[in-house]
Amino acid sequence: MKDETQHLIDLALGGYESGMRNALLTNALAAYIAGDATAQKVLGRPIDLARARRDSSGFMTEYRTDLVDRGGSRVSITNEDGSTGMEFKPWLQDATEETRARVYDIIKEGIDRGASLGRKESATGTYPKGSIAADLQGYFSERASHASTVARTEAGRIATEGARRRYVDYGATKGRIVNGAEPCQICQEREGLIVDLTDPNVVIKPHPNCTCDVVPITEGMG
Repeated sequence: MKDETQHLIDLALGGYESGMRNALLTNALAAYIAGDATAQKVLGRPIDLARARRDSSGFMTEYRTDLVDRGGSRVSITNEDGSTGMEFKPWLQDATEETRARVYDIIKEGIDRGASLGRKESATGTYPKGSIAADLQGYFSERASHASTVARTEAGRIATEGARRRYVDYGATKGRIVNGAEPCQICQEREGLIVDLTDPNVVIKPHPNCTCDVVPITEGMG
């Protein structure tokens, strides 16, 4: 039973992880091009989407390697001294392992207490309360919410990275952090912070779902 259950979980989550990777890669390309185009507009340049798409190839190669081969991406971190930076984290790989273990536990716990598998009720589209299927449905609803947060966070970070690279390409080496809608305390304290746009480890969005952005300081640009 254990080996069969584990095999079924592995198959299901293999498809789940693959689907999430593909969705993130597709979104990453669109987000990068959007960020690049926004930077061109901010700098008063004609928006050249062909150039943005062409220049996205280097970033997408890096991102695909991190996401597919290493199971994660670069995320913002805060060091013990309060400084910030970017660091690779295998969050996708870790999340898949965590999900696999939790799904197996839910099934095992249900079997141990004698719970039924559960048949979906046609009227409500839900499973009977207390059934194994209902417990799994609740857990995957939580995971779906988490995946949505991850997707928004990744898209925002990548769009900002596309803009950062374009600003540097056009000669802007410094930028100023600006708050987005309803900034948290951390972001309010960073409002107006001058950052080095040439530093690939510069942190512009310090937390998930952050709406902060950076505007280039164009004084002295040629």
